Amino acid sequence: MTSADATAAAFETLVAEPRRRPMRRVAVALAVALALLSAFLTFIVLTGLTPIVPTREVVVTFLLINSATIVLLLFIIGSEVWSMIQARRSGRAAARLHEHDGVMELGRRIYSPACSSSRSRLTP
Repeated sequence: MTSADATAAAFETLVAEPRRRPMRRVAVALAVALALLSAFLTFIVLTGLTPIVPTREVVVTFLLINSATIVLLLFIIGSEVWSMIQARRSGRAAARLHEHDGVMELGRRIYSPACSSSRSRLTP
């Protein structure tokens, strides 16, 4: 037999907001910065803007570095998609799909038929 407090506690854990992950945001920002830096360095080395000669070994090294950053970014994207799928399956608000509705509403307002008809009146 369960008490009302135990049932309420179990219900609260299902409905509770997901915990914030500030370290994850920092890790994602660092991964993106690393990817941009490696792409930039690859560009300047391969175009000959540095004293480093783009030999076969240098090109392969940069290819491996860029591949590692791509895999890292794909892992981050996959984990985000997986957490959204899990949140959606469990019915939690953690999916944060409601935040995307604001963007969709903004797009509807910008490209609504009323706006396009008013634009057509302005153009000859």
